[in-house]
Amino acid sequence: MVRIGTQVDTSDPIILWVGVTPGSLSWQQGVEIACCCRKVLLEAGLDIHCEIRESIVKRTASVIPFHEGNDPSLRSLSAALGGQAIAGENTPTKEGTLGLYLLVGGVKCALVSRHAVGDDDHGSLNGQHVIMPGQITYQAVCEDTEANLATATTQNDKAACHKLLTHLNLLREPTSRRIGRIIFSPPRVPATRLGYNSPWLPDYALVALDKDRLDKGLCNTIQINTTISCRQLMRKYHPNLHLPIGPLRLKGTFLPGDQKVVGKQGRSTGLT
Repeated sequence: MVRIGTQVDTSDPIILWVGVTPGSLSWQQGVEIACCCRKVLLEAGLDIHCEIRESIVKRTASVIPFHEGNDPSLRSLSAALGGQAIAGENTPTKEGTLGLYLLVGGVKCALVSRHAVGDDDHGSLNGQHVIMPGQITYQAVCEDTEANLATATTQNDKAACHKLLTHLNLLREPTSRRIGRIIFSPPRVPATRLGYNSPWLPDYALVALDKDRLDKGLCNTIQINTTISCRQLMRKYHPNLHLPIGPLRLKGTFLPGDQKVVGKQGRSTGLT
């Protein structure tokens, strides 16, 4: 929905834009649909206008379409969200989790754990490709989709499974799942820091994102999907805590007094 006007004048109407494939409607059909939408909105007490617009949608920020369903294995494949399953192309079955998106010197990057995209803790990983999803998650989604197709009872469910399987088939080769190259990968060995007595273990790498695959519409958003056991554990120690469900966008700086509780659900380690 949009409202086109000036910051001072807020009298302009709110408009619901409905996108249709170019050439799919005659102008008479478009007017009829827009009037019907307007009527439904008014009956619901919403003074909102409706316009039909020809549009073409191109997915430029997603390797696999985002799914709103309850299957966490499908939601984790959305490129627009953090927490996806990633792996180094050279180690496709050694999976990790995509962290945050960063802008480094004008280059859009993803921050990942070094150990998740390579086996060598000492040598440089620079130049190596990172894929999303990793092979284990990809195979799991294929198997889950085939199982869902076998038990589907409606034509819509069957069509959705066939559509996803067709898309997954395009991603069969790891090269088709590349999201970028590693440009910075310090050795994963204990190091000293000025002002600190104990050493720390740098375990991170920066991935320069492929502009044709993951460049537009990115934001640091994570999908909240806690299991029943995790929710029970959180409520045990934080009974008054509100647990969000769905996409959570992270922005700004969280101060110690904000009283936010964070749990880590690792891809391999579980809740830690």
